[in-house]
Amino acid sequence: MKRHFKLSVLLLPFLAIAGFIFSDIYLENKANQPKLFQLKLLEQCDIFHGHCRLTANEFELNITDNAGLITINTSFPLDKITLFVVNKDKKVTTYPLKMKSNRYYWQHNSLQSAKLIPKKKAIKLRLIAEIKGGRYIAEFDLVTR
Repeated sequence: MKRHFKLSVLLLPFLAIAGFIFSDIYLENKANQPKLFQLKLLEQCDIFHGHCRLTANEFELNITDNAGLITINTSFPLDKITLFVVNKDKKVTTYPLKMKSNRYYWQHNSLQSAKLIPKKKAIKLRLIAEIKGGRYIAEFDLVTR
């Protein structure tokens, strides 16, 4: 065998492994690039009666009032989620949610939903959910009975 051929056979496994590692680093970096997705309501949103589902592609998010606490569960694990309540005077109140049992379930622990979202008032909810650099946003009117 010629010397160049022997050298190429010896280097081939190392080059293949290095190529695999660098392609994985590139794809992971590309996945973490900031992206913005708009969540859409599937029906009217009434969290007090368990009817508030939002979706964007394969991602789905449900908002409910669970024993007086706002609870959000999702189809993918979240890194962070924030709920904004906009009252009729356009005043925005921010409520960062805390992880409940895992990254699929989130809730606001310190405030009862009756105080958070007053019934019989026209208000708007905004939501930002973050997953690995991607942000899912929504703005919708809350239907209260």
